[in-house]
Amino acid sequence: MLAVTIAGGLILNIVLKWSFHRVRPDAFFNLATPMSYAFPSGHALLAFCFYWVMAWIWSDSQRNRERRWMVWVGAVCLIGLIGLSRIYLGVHYASDVLAGYAAAIVWISAVTMIVRRRKEL
Repeated sequence: MLAVTIAGGLILNIVLKWSFHRVRPDAFFNLATPMSYAFPSGHALLAFCFYWVMAWIWSDSQRNRERRWMVWVGAVCLIGLIGLSRIYLGVHYASDVLAGYAAAIVWISAVTMIVRRRKEL
């Protein structure tokens, strides 16, 4: 499931970037501006996909409720910090990061529905 989620997230990111053609903001700290479009943030989208699915896999293997909670808190913190770092570095607007998160939620929801339906069969 992780590989499908990441591969699909990467494809979704490319399609969305080429659909919107949003130019990036001027980067801070004299960093080289990435050559791809800004909207949505690929780092935010793929970080959300990766850490969310990993938290789901790891939390399913934990019997202890406190450990499951810690896994989810850690995943959410990593996802949030990666998004904030993209804004802080000046390579994305906040809307780019939020759009990356939204796209990831839609994609993960679709993959989850497909996986659950396949288990029912």
